[in-house]
Amino acid sequence: AKYLSSFHEVLQDKTRMLFFTSCLVFSSIGIGAIAYKILFAELVGWKANLLNALSYMIGMLGLLYIYYRGISVDIKLSLIVLYLP
Repeated sequence: AKYLSSFHEVLQDKTRMLFFTSCLVFSSIGIGAIAYKILFAELVGWKANLLNALSYMIGMLGLLYIYYRGISVDIKLSLIVLYLP
């Protein structure tokens, strides 16, 4: 808390929400990376690779859906759609 107190002026209004959204997305990526390594340690690496490939395919299909439907979204939502699965 003491370290982040120096960023009080920076983390205002819109940037605060963007900061916490990016923290959520990249925390979920970190948890996925840990699960990936656990699956490799259990000698089921093919499941880890399959899980990784499926998550990227779901993210890409989400972006394609947004693009072809003509839905107007900002870059923040696009990154969430790509990286959250």
